[in-house]
Amino acid sequence: MDRQHLLMSTKGIKLSAIRSYATTHGWVSVARSKRRIALFSHPDHGFVQLQIPMDYDEDTPLAILEIAMRIAEVEKRSVDSVIEDLEATGSDVLRLRAVFG
Repeated sequence: MDRQHLLMSTKGIKLSAIRSYATTHGWVSVARSKRRIALFSHPDHGFVQLQIPMDYDEDTPLAILEIAMRIAEVEKRSVDSVIEDLEATGSDVLRLRAVFG
């Protein structure tokens, strides 16, 4: 998927959903900044941080894409799949997987 399409796909993602996703996936809230961002770090990836805006503005879609790219890097997943999960966070979605072993 090209960057412009990825950028457009971030428009439906809520900032609260990103904070919720981060918390449930092991990210820890570090501090709040005067710049109105929530800062998260991951205990297994020392210098990697997420800067999640607290408010929407014209730069928010780009910030969300950068967050998705950072999560994808840490989780070793595609950006597309991370964006799908961020969109589904907080939604009434039930995912099932059958494991045969």
